[in-house]
Amino acid sequence: MTAAKKAPALTASTIADASKAELLAFAQAECGLEFEDGAGRDYIESEIRAYMEWVPKDPSENATHAVIKVGKTSDPDGSDPVQGGFNGQRFSFRREEEVEVPIGYYNVLMDVNSLGFTVAPMVKGDVKEAPPTTNIIQKTKYPIQVIRFIQKG
Repeated sequence: MTAAKKAPALTASTIADASKAELLAFAQAECGLEFEDGAGRDYIESEIRAYMEWVPKDPSENATHAVIKVGKTSDPDGSDPVQGGFNGQRFSFRREEEVEVPIGYYNVLMDVNSLGFTVAPMVKGDVKEAPPTTNIIQKTKYPIQVIRFIQKG
């Protein structure tokens, strides 16, 4: 006779490090949740968090570095290397490649993205009461994919 597999003891701070098998065991034993075979790990984790009323931790909190990948854009300079500066230091790296950067560099790129916009052109004869600034369209200069945040201590 074999003993039943015991569910791991997970908490709100350790759930992100659990494997999919551990999540499934915990979900069934502690929450009474069952999932179909094709259920993704992120979905399982989010359902456990909702059931246990655990608020997910912001992954960027206390991070010192980020692994990112900056995509190309249709702009004329959309395939040029990413260049910028932070605290008197310059940085430059290629697009479409994973790169580990200090969190300050990541924050600069996110700030640049939040400031970029274009104003939609006015059509001849289309007079509106609202000023043209209401036609602002957000424009992303650096399409950033975050691979992971790192805490190097």
